[in-house]
Amino acid sequence: MGGRAATGAYFVLLGLAYLMLEMACLMKFTRFLDDPLYSAALVISAFLLFSGLGSALSRRAAQSPQRAAWTAVVGIGLLTVLCVVGLDAAFRALIGWPLWGRTAAAVAFIAPLAFLMGWPFPSGLTLVQRGSPALVPWAWGANGFASVAAAPLAVMLAVAAGYRSVLLICAGLYALAGLASFRLPGADQGRGQTSSSTPRT
Repeated sequence: MGGRAATGAYFVLLGLAYLMLEMACLMKFTRFLDDPLYSAALVISAFLLFSGLGSALSRRAAQSPQRAAWTAVVGIGLLTVLCVVGLDAAFRALIGWPLWGRTAAAVAFIAPLAFLMGWPFPSGLTLVQRGSPALVPWAWGANGFASVAAAPLAVMLAVAAGYRSVLLICAGLYALAGLASFRLPGADQGRGQTSSSTPRT
């Protein structure tokens, strides 16, 4: 896979996975919080806040952009599968809580997932900038296109196959993005720099 193809694939996969996962959570948490407008405001704000924090801290949390991207997709996959297995049961147990308690619970559920979802984009962009700066606009464009397509796609899939299927598809998209990250321009340079660099304190 060439640099342009790998870059397009990686950022398309991220755009689809991020927005589809956000939309799936929005639909699911609307029932838990029992207010569409309040749920939308809370879920979108939580995703923006915690994924922003993840983006800001991803460089400090891993030794290289490549490792940060791969660590994130593995964590996202595990947390997504955990949501598939246990989120409905958690909602049933907490549905009797007052609104402030359900709000706190919703933020607690979203925070670790959104935090890791903030890692792959800046990590991949760093690799592309390092290996082929001319492809940076292509990366932004591919991601933007996929982000626009993701929202209606998530709704259609949820109606056709259910919420859990959307979550599993998103986990698969992130896994594919993790594999594509090894082919990004600059990935080989990052591995070489990591192995030869001197640890800093």
